[in-house]
Amino acid sequence: MARSGGVRGVLGLGIGVAAVGLALAALPGCGGDEPAPSAEQATAAQPVLAANVGNAAPQVETVRLEPRDPKPGDTFRASVQASDPDGDPVKLFFSWSVNGETIDVGGSASFRPPSLRAGDRVDVEVVANDGRLDSAPVRVSASVDNRGPTVRVARIAPAENVRPGQQLEAMVDAEDPDDDPLSFEFTWFVNGESRGRGENVFDTKGLRRGDEVHVRVVARDGSSRSGPMESARIELANSPPVFSGVPVREEVDGVFYYKLEARDPDGDRSLRYRLNTGPTGMSIDPLSGVVRWKPAADQAGVHPVEVVVRDRLGDETFLRWNLSVSVTQSPAAQAASY
Repeated sequence: MARSGGVRGVLGLGIGVAAVGLALAALPGCGGDEPAPSAEQATAAQPVLAANVGNAAPQVETVRLEPRDPKPGDTFRASVQASDPDGDPVKLFFSWSVNGETIDVGGSASFRPPSLRAGDRVDVEVVANDGRLDSAPVRVSASVDNRGPTVRVARIAPAENVRPGQQLEAMVDAEDPDDDPLSFEFTWFVNGESRGRGENVFDTKGLRRGDEVHVRVVARDGSSRSGPMESARIELANSPPVFSGVPVREEVDGVFYYKLEARDPDGDRSLRYRLNTGPTGMSIDPLSGVVRWKPAADQAGVHPVEVVVRDRLGDETFLRWNLSVSVTQSPAAQAASY
């Protein structure tokens, strides 16, 4: 029994030594007469080594958010570069938020917010996963730019037959894609020379016939301004002469005289007068505007009088009044009333 037991002890030692020798022969640089391990033995050892090394988490290297200058209504897209140290396939997860509030979580690299306004901030957080581990999250953001207003039409009213002294008004058609309230800046020009910024109305008092007027309009939404829009130029028309009022009657030797007075807003001096309506025998000097009439004995009563003054361009103004002659007085003493 005692031998038999000794033999088991020797066998156990021999197996242990063989195992150590096999392990040393498998290591690089260890020689000996022992044969190299078989392919089956090497393959069986690999899982044990890999398990000892462990899995490494993937990495999100870069995230680029487009468009770079987003506007309300744009669709955002995240371009991502990610890798895994172990060469494992990587899946990306995106979390989209607007002004800090999470809106969409999932695997979509594109995002179209329901509504955005200028100044809103859009964030995307990207995480890569290799099937076992997540990468550290990477977050990028973009602020929504304001979209500036546009002036589509600028015009002046009235646009025709505008005479010096009339008031002009700028009419504007503008829009803002963000529906921001708009204010306007008006610059008026006379013959190409700026008269400074002002309101949407312009008084042409002091201007002359032939002067050209136009307006330049710029719209503002509080943070952006539109490009300038200029109206068509309007040319101030000729103004007809104006009577100073009903003339005063003068009498000399039974003859009535009326000196008409008129002025021309455009400065024309070559005014011409004519008599349209009057009693028989009444006359008018076309240059001086003096009306002369010596009533006859049978011309008592009321006589309508109409005179006209015309400038050199043909514009005219009419003046009408009634002349009354009394039947109780001699023609030389008759009086006229208006």
